Amino acid sequence: MTAKPDRIRLMVVDDNDLLCGSLERWFERNPSIEFLGYVTDGPSAANEIVRLQPDIVLLDVDIPGRSGLEILKTIVAKRRDTKVVMLSGHLKREYIQRSLDLGAQGYILKDIRIPELAELITKAAAGEQVLCPASQAALRGVDESVILASP
Repeated sequence: MTAKPDRIRLMVVDDNDLLCGSLERWFERNPSIEFLGYVTDGPSAANEIVRLQPDIVLLDVDIPGRSGLEILKTIVAKRRDTKVVMLSGHLKREYIQRSLDLGAQGYILKDIRIPELAELITKAAAGEQVLCPASQAALRGVDESVILASP
């Protein structure tokens, strides 16, 4: 009999309660991911991440009270085993590159479908860098207006 693989421990840091609630409901039904919870404000995010010790954090760039990039720096410094994937509405090359430079495992736009997000979370947990197609294009220098106009 083979042992059941450990579930990926996931936490979300985003100020959008509706998004967090939707992710929670979806991931609670996913047998390979354990949804630990979410935080909607910047000041308490790092403390909760240290306390809950997730494998993966989905982190928004825009968090009230503290920048997502500042939270990223803190996570990288305090929780080396936690991988951070930025989940953002911003498709700015500088945000993507800065996130990666600071230690993010990836950068995904919020328009992604949740099943695709689950696949990327699994890849990030395995140590792969994860970028949605739009983020990849932005890093190649494609103009944001061209990327967003594409179907």
